[in-house]
Amino acid sequence: MTEIASSLLDVIAEGGPPADLVERFALPFSIAILGEVLGVPPTRFPELKAWSDALISIPFADTAERTSGWRRLRPWLTELIAEKRRTGGVDVLSSLIRARDEHSESLTEEELLAFVAILIPPGYLLTSTVISWGVILLAGEEGLGHAEVTQGMVEEILRFQLAGGDVARVATEEVALCGTRVRAGDKVIVALSAVNRDSRLFTDPASFKVDRKQNAHLAFGHGIHYCLGAGLARVELQVALDMLFKRFPGIRLAEPIEELTFERSDLFGDELVTRLPVVW
Repeated sequence: MTEIASSLLDVIAEGGPPADLVERFALPFSIAILGEVLGVPPTRFPELKAWSDALISIPFADTAERTSGWRRLRPWLTELIAEKRRTGGVDVLSSLIRARDEHSESLTEEELLAFVAILIPPGYLLTSTVISWGVILLAGEEGLGHAEVTQGMVEEILRFQLAGGDVARVATEEVALCGTRVRAGDKVIVALSAVNRDSRLFTDPASFKVDRKQNAHLAFGHGIHYCLGAGLARVELQVALDMLFKRFPGIRLAEPIEELTFERSDLFGDELVTRLPVVW
């Protein structure tokens, strides 16, 4: 991670300010790490991003669009899996392929394809977005300078900004919740952003505090739905932000936040940062 981040920061430094951190740092860093973890060859990173972008819209398209999107994606995934079957490796994709081939009763070929498809969008897009929001939030902190970006700061960025979307669940048994009767079988929408602003859990929850101590946020979900990549994401965020602020201690937004470009994601429920011009 430090090698990838250092290489990207070298290119940014050579080009001088201003620089779009989404295009020049957050996205390529996140895609490169995802590729390393999955075992996708670097030459295929552009394809990885293209299909990741396509996957984001599939769950919320109409039936015809979903079918068309999956039909286009399936051959690419099939080819990638076939390539990994030939070459092998010490990576997540190779491990999944071995699980499929050695224990076929545990994982079907269709499940293997779907599993890989599910891993791709959050594996790069959410990380890139939180890196970008981390810059927006930390650049406004007085005296950060060369100071270390700590894990506590990363947790506060996650709590404050990563809403995680409104997730649908089905009640398995009857329960009383805040004076409302939820029956078994009822569909429930859980707003994680509201949980992460709960004044019973967080002091001054609407404020971003880099020194917050108690931070039991649910940005990565909970229980059996807890994010598989949470540990990886936390390390990525700390490495990326720490190296960025140490390399450019005077970094600041080149435009007012009101003029930045954001995109609403129905899948993730976050303000996805699509452009982040900075100077230093």
